[in-house]
Amino acid sequence: MTHAAERHDPPRVIPTTGIHNFRDYGGYPVIGGGHLVRSTLYRSGEHTHATDRDLALVDQLGLSAVFDLRGTAERQKAPCRRPPGFSAPVYFADGETTLAAAPHLDAAANAFDGAAARRNMRDRYASVPFRPLLVDVYRQYFRFLAQSTGPTLIYCTAGKDRTGVLVALFHRALGIHRDDILNDYMLTNTAGDALARVGALKADLQHRFGAQLSDEAVRVANDSEYGLSAAVFTRDLARGIDVAKRIESGICHINGPTVHDEAQMPFGGVKASGYGRFGGEAAIREFTDLRWITIQTSARHHPF
Repeated sequence: MTHAAERHDPPRVIPTTGIHNFRDYGGYPVIGGGHLVRSTLYRSGEHTHATDRDLALVDQLGLSAVFDLRGTAERQKAPCRRPPGFSAPVYFADGETTLAAAPHLDAAANAFDGAAARRNMRDRYASVPFRPLLVDVYRQYFRFLAQSTGPTLIYCTAGKDRTGVLVALFHRALGIHRDDILNDYMLTNTAGDALARVGALKADLQHRFGAQLSDEAVRVANDSEYGLSAAVFTRDLARGIDVAKRIESGICHINGPTVHDEAQMPFGGVKASGYGRFGGEAAIREFTDLRWITIQTSARHHPF
């Protein structure tokens, strides 16, 4: 998986229209000599909105395997497009690979500066490498690389969290310097249209609320795969309600913890946190169908 030949590296970020964060994570120098190969190790966000041109580009890669780190509900909700005649095996988990929480929505809700957001993110991301079903797909990925040298692609919803952790583990195992591991992980913040999305959201928040948010905090709040529960802490309740309405989560508590729950209230998330609701009438609506059944007990006059 490494080489020490003369290098003429292609661009690391692959320009696509409907696939976010598509890039080559090879090419980094290995401690002790040599480099990871290029044009063999690829990562990205999901391919649900891939254009025909994007699919033609994917087809040219000659992929030997694809690793979809999303859970069953995510795959069903947002199936990925494939090039015509695509025949490479696709590895995935039979179940859910996400937690029931929204790690960087949680982090952003309690932090309006970069330092606080990063502290919160470290706490919430500590569990990612230990999710059982995700570990199973990670294991299949490493086993495949040990037996094959063909090009591979790994992705999740945004190509950031689950994908980023797997790539970091791979880089660490092969002796990539820690600085290069971090640089590759952070490339998500600039690959594709991430900066444009962050800038637009920041301008919108400042226009609506007069909030002087830092770029780092806005990036943490916006770049999320999950959306179960969030929290807003503020002395201005009117402003808190406005902010809560615009947070992409199924639940948002103002001046209360994200774990707050009441049996009669709808409990459920958006995006990679699944769909459907438990609790009270919402659960009844999710698990039942409203029907109309009649019994005719006497003769009817026709026409009606």
